[in-house]
Amino acid sequence: MKTRRLLELLTVLLFCAILLYGFQIVRLTKSPYLPTYYQYENLEHISYGNDSGYMPDIQRDMPTNLLDIIMSKIGNTQLLVRLLPPLIGLINIMLLFFIVSRFAKESDTKIYLLSVLLSPVFLYYHVTYNNYSLGLTFALAGAYLLMSSLHLLAMISLILSFLVSPDSYITIFIIIIMLYSQYNSKKNIIMASMLLLLAIAIASVSGLASFRPPSVHYALKTTIFDLGALPGFGIFHILLSGIGIIRSWREKEHHILNYIIFLILAIMASINKSYMIYLDIILCYFCGYAIAYFINSQWESSLLRTYVTTLIMCGILFSGASFLTYLSRSDPNDKEMTGLRWLSMQEGGGNILTHYTYGGLIRVIAKKTPYIDTNYVDSSRDKLKLYETNRIFGSRDMKEVISFLEKNNIRYIMITEEMKHGLVWTKDEDGMLLLLQNTIRFAKVYDYLGTEIYLFIPIATR
Repeated sequence: MKTRRLLELLTVLLFCAILLYGFQIVRLTKSPYLPTYYQYENLEHISYGNDSGYMPDIQRDMPTNLLDIIMSKIGNTQLLVRLLPPLIGLINIMLLFFIVSRFAKESDTKIYLLSVLLSPVFLYYHVTYNNYSLGLTFALAGAYLLMSSLHLLAMISLILSFLVSPDSYITIFIIIIMLYSQYNSKKNIIMASMLLLLAIAIASVSGLASFRPPSVHYALKTTIFDLGALPGFGIFHILLSGIGIIRSWREKEHHILNYIIFLILAIMASINKSYMIYLDIILCYFCGYAIAYFINSQWESSLLRTYVTTLIMCGILFSGASFLTYLSRSDPNDKEMTGLRWLSMQEGGGNILTHYTYGGLIRVIAKKTPYIDTNYVDSSRDKLKLYETNRIFGSRDMKEVISFLEKNNIRYIMITEEMKHGLVWTKDEDGMLLLLQNTIRFAKVYDYLGTEIYLFIPIATR
């Protein structure tokens, strides 16, 4: 039996390795750049922590986490950020295998792991560099050690989870209380209620009290991958997990704690995306529950069951494959990189005004300071810079725009093709674009492959 389980684990890990490292190879054949702009934000964290004194004048909006500090002491960062995430993914799948094997049937374990492996959220966090996946590793290790009654090691692991991913601290409380409740079945309801109250209390301190729910349209666009969210949940996984929740309601007394945890993590993920990786684990639990239901149910026609289960498995495979295909073709691209390298050769200080998604690229490639970047948008509560940027981009008031540029020491304005076609504007003369044609205050110093860079000319240097 042990040999059989070992072979199953090795098979799962082999499939995981092919999937995650295969993506890295495919991406390299398509582009030499790391997928997504956010990875360059993370590279800037690492560089900031390096002893070389890289851009010491730049003040970041988020502190460097434990993983970034460790990475900053190691050379060949570009290679490490490609190799490390899949390795963490292999460890996380192995830990999930050990945990789920404790309470699930052999067939259900494989179904659950397949759901996780092909989930767009799991794939995203394990093919791109981030600190959340390693935080999940220590959280899962802590859960497994608690289940094995190794309490001291479990506490150490959970503390490391907090140090690596401080934003996800509430998950540690969930793990501890969930496992305590599991071994004291008579107290399940009481402990679940305590968990909910504790979660609400902690979440209130961390900003839930001031949280304003986004519009439905915005929430969907930033949550579901199929609608453009990155990271985002696959719509097929969401539908299957909904079926799983409905089907499990017949045995709700056994799942009530899972429902409450799912609700808490869903609320927290809507506030802070760092919880998406944890929410995905329990989302895939219900997804696996639904698949197991379709496979194990008594069907009047075995042929119909085969068709339905085949359709479901193809849907899960397609969800994972379409996500990896999309990510392998994602920006940045040569158009932006060429302009950024040109910027890096320009002398003088001053900030760069552009869309915040390019902030990490400007720091790492152009060696300049962006006025706003993704870190600010993710970490700031008032988001004043985001509001001001949107206002200036949409303004045709020359005095207002010049006052803003002078006040914030803006030297260059970078406009990309994506910004002119939906990311910021929709027409060539929308808002600030019209003012940039004023050659007295703005000089177009770069124009190549759709990327334009303007030099702002202060009055004193006209």
